[in-house]
Amino acid sequence: FGAGSMTMLRMHLDYELWQEHGTLAIGAGFGYGWIDGNARNEAGDKTDDKVGFNLMPLQLSLVYRWDWAAVEHGVPLVPYGKVGLTGAIWWATDAKDNISNARVGDAGREGQGLTLGWHAAVGVMFLLDVFSESMAIGFDNESGVNNSFIFVEFQHTSLDDFGSGDSLVL
Repeated sequence: FGAGSMTMLRMHLDYELWQEHGTLAIGAGFGYGWIDGNARNEAGDKTDDKVGFNLMPLQLSLVYRWDWAAVEHGVPLVPYGKVGLTGAIWWATDAKDNISNARVGDAGREGQGLTLGWHAAVGVMFLLDVFSESMAIGFDNESGVNNSFIFVEFQHTSLDDFGSGDSLVL
C-alpha cells in the first residue's frame, strides 16, 4: 500500500468502577479501518488492479483518569492512561472486492483472520464544559452526559499474537 495511511474510525465507551483521587474505569472499544492500493505482479511491479486491506480492532481496557484537579479545583485538563487487550479482525480484498488468497506450492492461504495482542496509551483530555457551564448542566439533565471532553492520545498497540511466528503482524 506504499506510503499511504489507513483511515480508521473508532469509538470507546467505559464504565466507572471507582472515584476517589481519580477515576478507575473498565472500557471497550471498536474500530474500523481501511486502505486501498494497487496490486503487484510476480516481478513486484504495480498493476492497475485495485486491492484493499480492512481492519476491525476490538479492545478491552482498564483506564485511570487523574481528574481530581478538575473536580476539586476546576482545572480543565485531565491526564489519563489505559492498558488492555486487543483483538483485530482483518481481511484483504482483491480487484473484485472478494477475500484474497495466495497459493504457496500446494497450500493455499486465505486473506483473512484474527490477530491478538495488547495496547497501552497515555493522553490528556480538555473539559469542554468550561466554555458554557449552563449548556453542560442542561446536557447532563437532558441526556445524562456528565461532562464533555476533547482529547489527544498516544497509543501503542502490539498485534502479533503475543510473539507468534505464524501471525500477521499488524
